[in-house]
Amino acid sequence: MANANTKLYASQGNGGKATVNLSDITAGLSTASTTTAGTVKQAQHIANVAVPFADLTAAANAYNALLAAMQTAGQMA
Repeated sequence: MANANTKLYASQGNGGKATVNLSDITAGLSTASTTTAGTVKQAQHIANVAVPFADLTAAANAYNALLAAMQTAGQMA
């Protein structure tokens, strides 16, 4: 791969597009906290819920699933 000061051309392969490893970008970054910017993981997919909810318990369960996914991914404490 070319260094940051080199222009990439189609003749260099990959259609002239650079490839970058995510670990190269995030190396040295700290974990995010409520007071510090940092890196976080992507939360797992939460399925869409039907509206209107059958009852308040169904609404609470859907909300709690979202919160749990965000907590597991480290997006909130």
